[in-house]
Amino acid sequence: ADLETPVNACRITLGPVEGLGFKAEDDVKVELGYGDELTLVFTGKADSVDWGIDRVIVHGNGSLKAAVTARMNLVYKDKKTVDIFSDMVSKLSLTKDKVDNGLTFSAYALGETETAYDHMRFLASQCGFDLYANTEDKVVLAEYEAAETHEFEYGMNILSFTLGDL
Repeated sequence: ADLETPVNACRITLGPVEGLGFKAEDDVKVELGYGDELTLVFTGKADSVDWGIDRVIVHGNGSLKAAVTARMNLVYKDKKTVDIFSDMVSKLSLTKDKVDNGLTFSAYALGETETAYDHMRFLASQCGFDLYANTEDKVVLAEYEAAETHEFEYGMNILSFTLGDL
């Protein structure tokens, strides 16, 4: 999972294979931790399953994969970001979590020259929002909210800083 990577993904290697029965499109949930204290880190579907004599490898992808491959021809007039985004999410059969209102566009067109994900990223960048799927595989388009902040001083804690394009 990464804000710069469109689709959350996982690869799980299990063995021995006796008693296992995975297939493509099965639900995949990954929880990590120790003992009974587990934290959900990935939710998605099995994209492919590679069977071997002594192991099985499950490749899982999040639901935003649908947005990376989909292309749409739609036009919106006098709509807020939340309305455009929610319509796209609905058409792609995705589940949304938090979606902020954002800007109002007098006109916005989605064309087949770009993927649905490209349009989602554009809407996010125009509003200054983050776009990602959370650990429950629900799509989020919202302003970043810092849970905990830390002050750093240039030359003391930070020796170099580079800002790249998003």
